[in-house]
Amino acid sequence: MGPCIARIAINRIEDVRASKRKYVIDRAKRILVEMFDENILETEEITEEIKQSVRVEEITHLGKDSLPAGPNVLDSDAILVVEGRADVLNLLKYGIKNAVAVGGTNVPPTIADLCAKKVVTAFTDGDRGGELIIKELLQVADIDFVARAPEGKSVEDMTQKEIVRALRQKIPVEQVLDLYKIKSQPKKRRDLTTKRKSLIREKPLCIKNAAERAEAIAPRRIVPREVMPRAVPGATQEVEEIPIPATAPQPVHEPEREWFRQHVDELDGTLSARLMDRNHNVLREVAVRDLARELKESNGDVNGIIFDGVVTQRILDIAAEKGLEYIIGAKLGNIAKSPVCVRVLTKEA
Repeated sequence: MGPCIARIAINRIEDVRASKRKYVIDRAKRILVEMFDENILETEEITEEIKQSVRVEEITHLGKDSLPAGPNVLDSDAILVVEGRADVLNLLKYGIKNAVAVGGTNVPPTIADLCAKKVVTAFTDGDRGGELIIKELLQVADIDFVARAPEGKSVEDMTQKEIVRALRQKIPVEQVLDLYKIKSQPKKRRDLTTKRKSLIREKPLCIKNAAERAEAIAPRRIVPREVMPRAVPGATQEVEEIPIPATAPQPVHEPEREWFRQHVDELDGTLSARLMDRNHNVLREVAVRDLARELKESNGDVNGIIFDGVVTQRILDIAAEKGLEYIIGAKLGNIAKSPVCVRVLTKEA
């Protein structure tokens, strides 16, 4: 193209530096807004994250199956058996370091060996899977107590308050055997297990039947001595022999059995307890799982209890502390210390 005629007109004069400054300011505003919108870890969150990482590092593995467990499982006298690794981590989060995971419904031999040497509490989820694990543990391992999470909740999702409440409401294994209608261990195997666990707990007091229990805890009868007349010097006295009739041993507490027999029959299979006063009247009826709490909250009006459950060491200790005179249960559990002031009777005796 050749030369051409051009006309140039100036419409506006603009300072480019000002527009660039405006772009920089707008960009800075967007960056600040995005930064504050993001979740910034607070001091407490940072501390919790560090603690969580330390707890994860504390988790160990036991046996050939590499079962997840807390660091104190081997050194502790009592352990918790849970379902999986997440349950162990959640318990570690709240400072419980004596938990070990089963890892499924098939109980490995490592768990069976641990249960034979320690006081074991099975702590499972509140669903059908947790129930299956409990049934499997009852058949292949020797556990002592059972605790369950609330219905429909897992151990890994429980808070510290819920965990403490569930462990406080644990029930003896004898009641669980009756609930699931599972036969108890053979006597020979049970005796061997009790002998091994006696290294942990004190040797239990073994009394065979109700008569021997009553005789062992009954107060001793004080027989007054006859005062013989003092001999006077120089006087002769004839001493007449007074025959002492032989008294046959009276049956122990047999007349007292009749009044509570009706209560025992009515409570059979209900898993309930009746708190009695000194006149053998029912003060109130509660569930067996709430019996310990009710006894602790009693104000001295309770004289004895009759319940459809196993007489445990915990119930005995609370009864002795509250001054109860008798406990009547369905079975006698593993008692290490039997208070002298509390009479213990069972339906089986």
